[in-house]
Amino acid sequence: MNMHATATYRIEPCRGCSGQCPHALPAPEGFTRSIDAAVAASGWPVFLNDACAPRPPRHHEQFRIAVACCANGCSRPHIADIGLIFSQRPAVPESCSGCGACIAACPDKALAPGPDGAPSLDHSRCLACGKCIAACPEGAMTVAESGCRFMVGGKLGRRPRLATELPGLLDPRLLPGRVSGWLEVFIAGYEPGLRFGDLVGRMGLERVLALSLEYTSSFAATNKNSEGGSAA
Repeated sequence: MNMHATATYRIEPCRGCSGQCPHALPAPEGFTRSIDAAVAASGWPVFLNDACAPRPPRHHEQFRIAVACCANGCSRPHIADIGLIFSQRPAVPESCSGCGACIAACPDKALAPGPDGAPSLDHSRCLACGKCIAACPEGAMTVAESGCRFMVGGKLGRRPRLATELPGLLDPRLLPGRVSGWLEVFIAGYEPGLRFGDLVGRMGLERVLALSLEYTSSFAATNKNSEGGSAA
């Protein structure tokens, strides 16, 4: 696993992000660099260094962003401050040959034979791993939606907490703004010793999400102005 780490944060992509895993879904080129830039734009590195001065930030105070290219989650996104899993949700065909290749390929038993031969999908069991799409020999099983599962507030330690997954899949192009927005929420509510997951639990997910989207809008507007200025 390649890891980008500074004194204030870590970005941990799984090896599939660099094409070294047969289970990996494709990740946009340079997306870790864009997340890295978003963390810097949020002001987090300067903020945490100042908050911890005169000592350097400790390991457990670093903000951790874990990225996985499949639902196996080798980079442990479920226990990160922000976890990302690249995903593909299938569009079940109305009719097919009924060969059963997609059903056999699904590790989560989310597909079952339907009455007309085409498979039926149990959305509650589907982890959007894309294995059924890749297994279909006829190309009948297609991608209905692709993007990232986005989860926040995971941690280990004395009182571990699994991250809370937000609904839907996020367009990877929106990741930098979302990451910056969540970090700005953490900066605003930061207290020494407080983990991001603790803040999410204290404030409530809906409130934190609403605040993060406000900061995300500011990030997008700033970037748009910067791009416009440089283009001129």
